Amino acid sequence: MRNADLAMYRAKAGGKDRVELYAPQMQADVVRRSELATRLRTALREGEFALLHQPVVHLASGSVAAVAAQARWRSAQGILFTPPSSSGSPATTTAPPSWAAGSWRRP
Repeated sequence: MRNADLAMYRAKAGGKDRVELYAPQMQADVVRRSELATRLRTALREGEFALLHQPVVHLASGSVAAVAAQARWRSAQGILFTPPSSSGSPATTTAPPSWAAGSWRRP
């Protein structure tokens, strides 16, 4: 039944009038997304995110037109990673609701 559920949810995510057959990779994808969601929650709780600012330069004039704020996830080794996008991927849709740009606090 669990395998049938995985195929059903994959079909639903793909759009209407779709059929998916179970493949072992589906289970691996579920495990990977679950682990990533757990790691994101832990990173958020432990303050492992940094908010970096980057100038947006108008090429014609060379002036700074704006500043873009970009979230980065700092690993234990000090490497900065871009967190998964909020485009509706399962990892971010299961992330805590506090994962929002408005919730940043200065360290």
